[in-house]
Amino acid sequence: MINTIRADIYRLLYSKGFWITQAIMVLVVIPSLLTQTVGRVGVNVGDDAEKVAATANWDGIHSLINFSGMSSFLIYFLISLFVVTIGQDLSKGLLKNLFSSGVSRSHFFLSKYLVFNVIALIQFVLYYALTFIVGSIVNGVGSGPANFLGRFIGAFAMQLLLLQAVFAVGLVILYLTFKPVWSVLTIIIFPLVVAIVGSVMKLDWMKYLDFQGSMGSTFSLPHKELIGLLISSCAVLIICVGASYTYFQKKDL
Repeated sequence: MINTIRADIYRLLYSKGFWITQAIMVLVVIPSLLTQTVGRVGVNVGDDAEKVAATANWDGIHSLINFSGMSSFLIYFLISLFVVTIGQDLSKGLLKNLFSSGVSRSHFFLSKYLVFNVIALIQFVLYYALTFIVGSIVNGVGSGPANFLGRFIGAFAMQLLLLQAVFAVGLVILYLTFKPVWSVLTIIIFPLVVAIVGSVMKLDWMKYLDFQGSMGSTFSLPHKELIGLLISSCAVLIICVGASYTYFQKKDL
């Protein structure tokens, strides 16, 4: 499995999609910080910390808070990397060659999913590191609200979990169809459907399935809602990844 992981990382680093994604992230983050506009999107100013962030200079700390509200954009940054790391071998019919070389289905599934998780974590780190560095260079490091570090780490972890829940739904479609395009459409459409259905039908519980919509609010959501999101996202993650693995093990290639 280690060799498979190394091969996937090597292929990813030498793919155009990876570097295009990094370039787009830089082009989104830096101009937004310099103009101090886009980063306000998604910030909930009902909380004291966010009120400070919305009115203060965009130093390193407040840039992190503001850009936390934009974290759902990372879903779109990661779509192409999801296709490269997991979907490419499935769509190109390379599985039989891989399995004949000694790679088991379990090793294939787990290595692909592990690589994507590592890449997702790296993208989060790069996103916030770039935000903090540029904000600190332009306006200084600044000082955060009370318990900022603990709250930021908690928000960071929750955002990563919610993103994984969205991609877990796309993972099921990918292994059912072996068609990355259907998986990508699911990743894009699923959050929109959940948000629209919940709003139109006045279903309050649907907010716990609105993973993308909740990503930008994790810094200020009430404790009760965070617990609900934690439970629902973990449940979706376990069910979808488990279903994908089980179906792939039995699928006739």
